[in-house]
Amino acid sequence: MSTRRRSHLRRPHGLSINRMLPNILTMVALCAGLTSIRFALQAHWEAAVAAIFVAALLDGVDGRIARAIGKTSKFGGEFDSLADMVSFGVAPALLLYLWAESAAGPLGWVAVSRSQRFLLVSGLHSSKSASNDRAGRSPCTFSRWRRRSPR
Repeated sequence: MSTRRRSHLRRPHGLSINRMLPNILTMVALCAGLTSIRFALQAHWEAAVAAIFVAALLDGVDGRIARAIGKTSKFGGEFDSLADMVSFGVAPALLLYLWAESAAGPLGWVAVSRSQRFLLVSGLHSSKSASNDRAGRSPCTFSRWRRRSPR
């Protein structure tokens, strides 16, 4: 009998389960946010809210685990921001809109449009302050209009 050499699949260097665990939890949180959107589109309000709470639980855990095992990365931070935007920005806004529209009838969009403006402005403000913070500038946008005190 001839013995054939078996080729073993090797795991790529640096891809251990410990290193990938925070990103896996972030991906599950992103899936929970997307599941919330799906439940909201099907008018399953309680399940949509429960999926947002699951995303919140996972969001609290993934960052702590990444810092505890010392495996933080720039990609992990950006991926977490994407999951947060979907799970806590898009999903609740869409859930609120669809619920109010179904509950209030044809004029439900009037009440929801006011809350959508608030969500849009607060989202734009937080993204601008986050980009200013990353660039090393002051997050306060009115700092350039302050008067200098005379010396």
